[in-house]
Amino acid sequence: MASSWTNNALAAGVVVALIASISGSYFSYQATKAVEATKTALEKVVRFESNTKDVIESARDFIAAVNENKDLSSVRSKLVSTLATQVLDSSTLRPKERSRLDQAVKDYQLALADLKRLTDSVRSPVDMPKWIEAFSKVLELKAEVARTLQSA
Repeated sequence: MASSWTNNALAAGVVVALIASISGSYFSYQATKAVEATKTALEKVVRFESNTKDVIESARDFIAAVNENKDLSSVRSKLVSTLATQVLDSSTLRPKERSRLDQAVKDYQLALADLKRLTDSVRSPVDMPKWIEAFSKVLELKAEVARTLQSA
């Protein structure tokens, strides 16, 4: 009978060890998966934020040209190109399902389109107040997309 008890205890120990090993592996896998998801999200934020300086530099050059009554064609073209790049870059962030991030990206893209429209219509410093308001909105919504990305 002692032998039977020893065999049962040994079998129970093996079962417990297997369960512990399997559950440990499962939790390790889940933790790794969560870390990878966080890392991927942070990489998206960094990539998205990295081109903010391009937007600001293009806008600065455009504003200077308008204020100095210079030819706007080259700076306008550069700014429009930068805005188009922003639309493309932000499109890669949109999830397949509707979410807060999807809405934030849509709002940002609409603001970019509005700024592009106003950029095309600016002819003198008199036209700048609406443009500056639209530019501020673009920067605000870009920051909102980044915040939403971080919390996703």
